[in-house]
Amino acid sequence: MKEKMRLHLVQCATVAGRPLATLANLQALLAGIRTRAGDVLIFPEMWPSGFSLAERRRLAKENAACREWLRDYARRFRCTLVGSMLELARGRAYNQAYAIGPRGETLAAYRKIHLFEFGGEHRHFSPGHRVVSFSGPWGRIGLAVCYDLRFPELFRRLSKDGVRLVFVPSAWPRDRLDHFLALLKARAIENQCLVVGLNKVGPGRHEKPVVYGGHSAVYGPWGERLAEMGARPGVLSLELDLGAVERVRRRYPFLKSRVLG
Repeated sequence: MKEKMRLHLVQCATVAGRPLATLANLQALLAGIRTRAGDVLIFPEMWPSGFSLAERRRLAKENAACREWLRDYARRFRCTLVGSMLELARGRAYNQAYAIGPRGETLAAYRKIHLFEFGGEHRHFSPGHRVVSFSGPWGRIGLAVCYDLRFPELFRRLSKDGVRLVFVPSAWPRDRLDHFLALLKARAIENQCLVVGLNKVGPGRHEKPVVYGGHSAVYGPWGERLAEMGARPGVLSLELDLGAVERVRRRYPFLKSRVLG
């Protein structure tokens, strides 16, 4: 099992309702990365389209093109891609996180369980019902999406499944950014795992206009902040030490004291 992961945080904005325009901007950001085999790239929540569901036929076609581009990129550079995008299935819309492997295969797909009712997400999307993790070269990895951070039960389930790292694609508003960072840190501390939150930047819209706060961040199993970005589009690359999870859990076996849940 690999202990080191080379990770690229790809913090970008969305052109609302225009996946192909967003993809063009994303490609410009990625042009500055020297991607190597085995790398992992993470993108924000609903990065191609945002939360606009108008013109569903066009959206479905453009999202499919974005998904195929992801598969081709993963195959070309033999890397793993994580993010969240619109899934349209059987007349329903889902906010789906994904992990695409180095052969272009789908390693995992997670439909967001906790919909952001304050922003009207529950009126336009259907919730998922399954907690999702997958096995990779680095051990078990979990997926969550944005608002899920406010519900520690999901992260505890992932912890009990042996997860060492949780990816959280997000679209967190700027005016509640301190909650985003505090919750990332709390989920890392209480589960003694690595947590990566990748947040959007720029303007967006749920049922009301919003400005996303950026400040994508990585927290380690002791709650230490390993990386944090600013409020603009960009890419931050770093190496994660997943062996730190076992070292912390062995030295401070707090999870063994769990009684409830």
